[in-house]
Amino acid sequence: MISNNFLVTAGTTGKSKSALFSHKRFIGAGITWSLHMELNINDKYLVVLPLFHGNAGVVAVSSIMLVGCTMVLREKFSATNFLPDIRKHKCTAMIYIGELWRYIYNQPASPFDSQHELRVAAGNGLRSEIWEKVVTRFNIKRIVEHYGQTEMIAAHPMI
Repeated sequence: MISNNFLVTAGTTGKSKSALFSHKRFIGAGITWSLHMELNINDKYLVVLPLFHGNAGVVAVSSIMLVGCTMVLREKFSATNFLPDIRKHKCTAMIYIGELWRYIYNQPASPFDSQHELRVAAGNGLRSEIWEKVVTRFNIKRIVEHYGQTEMIAAHPMI
């Protein structure tokens, strides 16, 4: 018997809602996202999203549990503290929703913006109009963008 849990959808295709998500799919998500993100036990994974949300509670947590890397959990997102947190904790991976990058990008530019160990970010909704600007300014080596995470557990590495 496969048991189910509930998670909250992002509401990308409509209103945010709770959805059934089995343990089998949770394990599958860990395999999928950790492989596409190229995670390993030495990674430090920053999570600034609420854990009841699919990106944090499934994509991030399942991957972290599978590879055994460290989770750096922040109580809430802060655009001004984002890069200082990345540097302070030497984070190499992170989970996002697209609007986070807009908030981060709208912070005053600094010559230190690309000086960090962050190498991979996974999430959904990074808008095309700022994608290249984010990658260039913050020196992100790999972005794994996904869509319909509640309905499927596949990803496509974009860079």
